[in-house]
Amino acid sequence: MDKILVIYTILSFFINVINAQVTFFTDWNEAIKTPLEVEHLDLHNQSLTQIPANIADFKRLKTLNLSYNFIQELPASLFLLTDLEILDLGNNELTAISADIGQLKRLKKLDLRDNKIKSIDDEIGNLQQLEELILRYNQLSKLPTNLFNLLTISRLDFSNNRFDNLSPLLVKLQNLEKLDVSGNQFAEIPAFIGQLKNLQKLDFNDNKISYITPEIKKLQKLQSFDLQYNEIVALPAEFAELKQLTKLYLNGNLLEKIPEVIFELGNLTILDLKWNKIAAINPKIANLKRLETLILFNNRLKNLPDELGELSQLSILNIAENQLVALPMNLEKLQNLQELNLWDNQISDLPAEFLALQNLKNVDLGKNNLVQIPAVLFQLKKINTISLSNNRIDSLNETGLKLDSLLFLDLSYNQIAHIQPDWAVFPLLENLNLSKNKLQTLPACFCRLNSLKQLNLWANSLISLIGCDFDWQRLETLNLSNNLLTQLPPRLLQMPQIKGIKIQQNDFLPEYITDYRQFYPKISFD
Repeated sequence: MDKILVIYTILSFFINVINAQVTFFTDWNEAIKTPLEVEHLDLHNQSLTQIPANIADFKRLKTLNLSYNFIQELPASLFLLTDLEILDLGNNELTAISADIGQLKRLKKLDLRDNKIKSIDDEIGNLQQLEELILRYNQLSKLPTNLFNLLTISRLDFSNNRFDNLSPLLVKLQNLEKLDVSGNQFAEIPAFIGQLKNLQKLDFNDNKISYITPEIKKLQKLQSFDLQYNEIVALPAEFAELKQLTKLYLNGNLLEKIPEVIFELGNLTILDLKWNKIAAINPKIANLKRLETLILFNNRLKNLPDELGELSQLSILNIAENQLVALPMNLEKLQNLQELNLWDNQISDLPAEFLALQNLKNVDLGKNNLVQIPAVLFQLKKINTISLSNNRIDSLNETGLKLDSLLFLDLSYNQIAHIQPDWAVFPLLENLNLSKNKLQTLPACFCRLNSLKQLNLWANSLISLIGCDFDWQRLETLNLSNNLLTQLPPRLLQMPQIKGIKIQQNDFLPEYITDYRQFYPKISFD
């Protein structure tokens, strides 16, 4: 009996799946054959300039996707689809939404993003079941008054329009959980915003905000707050009461220090402060015990406090484009760190304590003051991406190094003229960039990279590759341009998996150039 029940359950599941597929169509010509069976119609990106008048034949239609077309007007027949729950008209050429929109009374989601809409009729207030309204990237400067009667709305997005003030009527939308008003001209966050007590996600990025109301403290359910690219110099003390906040984006403002109220936000997991003018990190950073991502890219930091090591949950740390000369020894406590970006600082070496970061996968030390590769990098067993470009490394003289996990290695824009034949083994390396160095030959260890897919040797001083015993079984692209080569090894030209070889600006003999052009279309001379 149990077996029969199981078989019946499985059959019922597959029958339901098949029935669901029957009601979903992406081809108009197929769908119109049985319009009463169609519940979901996806016609996005089909170069439509208008909606067919017989769209009304789909009387059971629940979802209609007409995004990414060239539709300029909405026919009256569209508004006869009274069972419609989701309507996506994004990325078209609409300029207005007529009063007829009010007929779609069962609509739950209306997406009008990326059009040229300048006005929306007040009848939109009849959509009493609407939960999501997306108006981003249009030309609106005001919202219809009746829109604020849509008490079921939980998500409202009118970002990237032409608004310069928020309507106080917004407070009527007490079920609002997500509000996105980014990319407008707002200069302040007004007091009434604090009455939207169910807000979980608030986005004011890319405005002209210089003032944040103390009433912000009332948003006790707020989890994500995006304030990037504004004109903020400080945060109100009441900001500290946003205890549920987990994500805070303040990048691209005018901060000269990390506002102290931030250190009271113990639930933060993401803190983005890049593109400010921060010169120091307060030791109170240690209070943010749950922080997983800290971004301080492009500030004015000269050192890091030891307390940074107390952020035991940190997995991403970006301190690129600062003025650091060294890292604190306490960094060894960041046992969960997986990504470290130190690009464009003044670091000349890594401390021995760096070895403790055994979960590190990606490290960028490009554009620093390194004259050799820090030996500790080759003891990080999980690392798969290393960038050391734009340093002053002139040779790789170590021997017998090995990294089993390395996939990407960037040594471009250094001064490397010599690499030991048995310098290192990278069994999984897929992408190697040695461009803009001074190599005349390739070391034997690089010729045996049998996982290699991309190899960039642009702008070296390579004279010949003939002596290289290739084992590049997976190589797809090879850049040999701007060298001193006179010919290519025949074996290289016979590798079927190669998709392209760039060889411009070399010293190839004329007979080779003629041969390459005639018989090897994968070779690029441009």
